[in-house]
Amino acid sequence: MLTTMKSIIILLISCSLWACNSAQNAEEKVADQNQQTDPHANNGGAIAFETDFHDFGKITSGEVVSQVFKFTNKGTGPLVISHVQVSCGCTSPEYTREPVAPGAEGNVTLSFNSSGFHGTQNKQVVITTDGEPKEAKLNFTAQVE
Repeated sequence: MLTTMKSIIILLISCSLWACNSAQNAEEKVADQNQQTDPHANNGGAIAFETDFHDFGKITSGEVVSQVFKFTNKGTGPLVISHVQVSCGCTSPEYTREPVAPGAEGNVTLSFNSSGFHGTQNKQVVITTDGEPKEAKLNFTAQVE
């Protein structure tokens, strides 16, 4: 009877250890999959703009003005811009959509339609990347007359 009890206890301990090990392995697999599929995971890219500000100066209401903001991937892996968020419908973005290799350049072009605006206009655009920083901000101003 004592031998049977020992066998049952050893069996229970073995099953518990196996279950814990299986759960840990499953958690590690899920973490690995999330890391591989996360679109915001850093792939080694690093965005660096030549400048993050532009002053259009004095413009006439109704005029559409544009500025190209150039950037370089200063990282060790490809860089992808996933989203460009403008502060209002008056600003239209165009940007490099394909991955930018390390050391290569890309750009974000912002067009501002001043129709209906008067006075000093300060606008900000948020660039989301898979590199560092995750978000970069571009700003411009115009004096609309």
